[in-house]
Amino acid sequence: MIHCIILISTMLNPFPIQFLSLLAYFILRFFFGMIFVHFGFTHIHARKTSSIFQKSVILGIIEIILGSMFVLGFSVQVASLISLCVLCYYLYLRRRHTHFMVPQKSFIVLMGAVSLALCITGAGAFAFDLPI
Repeated sequence: MIHCIILISTMLNPFPIQFLSLLAYFILRFFFGMIFVHFGFTHIHARKTSSIFQKSVILGIIEIILGSMFVLGFSVQVASLISLCVLCYYLYLRRRHTHFMVPQKSFIVLMGAVSLALCITGAGAFAFDLPI
């Protein structure tokens, strides 16, 4: 009998705050977008210093637009699909160059997982998108 009580008490959620799940998607979306905005500005400013990123202005503009879409919550699912393409391009760059401007593979995979999660779940709270 005691074993059943211990098993049931460990299965319950210790913090039953599931009503805040839309806020969790907002936090994930906001910081993911800020990372993309940071990458965009870095790539725009890096074109002067690195021969790899001579044509990185287009990539930087795409990243700034994607990051802004994530931060504002505008067409998040479309932006996450496009960001998956950008992250695949990062993986391609990482195979060819070991430059400090290209993120590590583990970070790219982590960002891909976040992008895929946002594609599945939607924008969350404080977004222009309609909730799913």
